[in-house]
Amino acid sequence: MELLERTHDGASCPYKGDWVHLDLHLGGGRTVAHAAWTYYRTLEDGPQIRDYIAFYPEKVALEHT
Repeated sequence: MELLERTHDGASCPYKGDWVHLDLHLGGGRTVAHAAWTYYRTLEDGPQIRDYIAFYPEKVALEHT
């Protein structure tokens, strides 16, 4: 979590709630802008996805070593 930084870029979905992008800081001055997004406010009748993080697959590849 210490590698992710919440941005001011986001929007509101009429079905889910309010979301923002997250930048991923890799160290050495390398940053992946808008690597992920999260809903910080969900609608009562919407899916309960608040505080979960979703990564864009075209920007981040997870590898198990």
